[in-house]
Amino acid sequence: MVKRRGFLNALAACAGAGLCTAGCAPVSDAEGPRALTEKDHIDVGGHGKEIIQKAYELGREYQAKYGSCSQTSLAAIQDSVPFVPKDGLLLMAAGPLSGGATRTRNASCGAFTGCGLAIGSVCGRTRANFTGKAPLAGELILQVHDKFVEAYGDVLCNTIRAKVESKCSGVVSNAAAWAAQVLLKQFAGYRA
Repeated sequence: MVKRRGFLNALAACAGAGLCTAGCAPVSDAEGPRALTEKDHIDVGGHGKEIIQKAYELGREYQAKYGSCSQTSLAAIQDSVPFVPKDGLLLMAAGPLSGGATRTRNASCGAFTGCGLAIGSVCGRTRANFTGKAPLAGELILQVHDKFVEAYGDVLCNTIRAKVESKCSGVVSNAAAWAAQVLLKQFAGYRA
């Protein structure tokens, strides 16, 4: 009886926190989520420019209000690009990736990392294709990387923070806009 009560309490806590579906069913079905491919096209109704602008504005707003560059860049992309999943667990997982992925500032910029999570959630490798490669996701994050290098000389947190005098909201807004642009170019045919 005690074990069952403990399970039911855990189930209630999990459901109450919005962490699971009814009966603690898997987040996705047995096949898992479907990753977009090079062949997929999504109609954004000619709103590409507005979507990119929204990503930029939300990146700045979220970073100023909430901090955590990895989470705020991801959230800005999730909340602006209509085909990026608004996955709460992914946002939660992005939490420790701010400040150079370890708060040491010695690794990739958290805003850059958040972009990678957003891109991967759209076209990354799935469990169903766990042994396969994700060349499209790698290609798209490389495009964002190149924009970072062009603007800041690097994707490393310490380098970027020195260039922007530790004012990261502009970095987050640029990152979110760049990722939105890359995703829209690939999947909606948007050209700036």
